[in-house]
Amino acid sequence: MQILVSFSAPVRASAAVQYAAYDALELLRIADAQLGEVDARNVLGIQSAVRVQVAILEQIVTGAPTLPDRVFRTIADHPDHYEGGLLALMLAGQRFEEACALSAQLDGPDVDDFYSVLESARQTIECCSSFLAGDHPGEAYVERILADILAGKPAQTSTEMMVASARRHYPHGIPADVLAKHEAAWGPASPLLRSMVVG
Repeated sequence: MQILVSFSAPVRASAAVQYAAYDALELLRIADAQLGEVDARNVLGIQSAVRVQVAILEQIVTGAPTLPDRVFRTIADHPDHYEGGLLALMLAGQRFEEACALSAQLDGPDVDDFYSVLESARQTIECCSSFLAGDHPGEAYVERILADILAGKPAQTSTEMMVASARRHYPHGIPADVLAKHEAAWGPASPLLRSMVVG
């Protein structure tokens, strides 16, 4: 995919802006790869939107990532591909937000154009992550997972967190009516959660 983006002169955004944008670009590549492993129609539009942003940003973003390599690797290797894509988009949105905030402090027509591209990408990715989060039964755990990844702690999936929470709250098994309410709201539960049902 090639999308031409032109500026009247080379963009002279500060290194901090470029580096934050590069982090976001790398995370979008990871999101594309993770979502490519998801067998669900509802992610196709999200993946297309991500690829458009990657194609645009690859033409204007330079520099190097500033996030630790382990952050990228952990998200890229997240075993739940849907959740891995969501994590990548959420963190990309944060890096876009920082790049936009830094870019807004600079002057010049080319910087303004650069800011416009970053702001458009930020809004697009925010919509994409909100859509994925809204369809994800582990939404309540995803921000905690991302915080753990950034802190260098062992990363869990939301399913693992839900199972741990269920074991704390229902040490003798999950009541069938509780699981039924969960599935009514979020769809079929994981096999591990279903195996914990009693009654």
